[in-house]
Amino acid sequence: FDTTTSTLTWLGSASAYSWIQYQGTVYFLGSDNVQSALFKTDGTSAGTSVVVGQNDVSGTIDSNSIAQANGQLFFFVYANGNDALWSSDGTPAGSHLLQSFASPVGHTGAVVSIGDRVLFMVDTGDGGGGQLWSSDGTVAGTKALASVISLTQSNNANPILTLNSVAYIGAAE
Repeated sequence: FDTTTSTLTWLGSASAYSWIQYQGTVYFLGSDNVQSALFKTDGTSAGTSVVVGQNDVSGTIDSNSIAQANGQLFFFVYANGNDALWSSDGTPAGSHLLQSFASPVGHTGAVVSIGDRVLFMVDTGDGGGGQLWSSDGTVAGTKALASVISLTQSNNANPILTLNSVAYIGAAE
């Protein structure tokens, strides 16, 4: 919706779920009639296009969470029974896999930015909790930071909140 002209623009057949402004462009995770994808848009149907789709990442893009940090976008992909963290500079060539988590391990909740990094939780798959992970957008900089005994979340609730450069994690003893 453009507040200056009071017009609503239809973005074609794309269904959008998670939106973010990045380097002057709006990006979103969603799906069209063909695939789940990371899209970019200038707010017009003609200016809406796929950056990377499920064929590019060999899996289904998780439309629930997108974040930006360190000059990159971060999102999750589900492929061959595994979750994987991907990053993108907003171009197809600049989109790449950072870390894959073998089943039954998988991310839980959203990926959130804090400073020049993103944080996310990974379920260890053993019923005992999970791990807090961090990424700076490089393979070497994507790593587990700490184990958490029990996650206090359900479905895609986010156990991480950031405020004033401090991360708060929902967990139980």
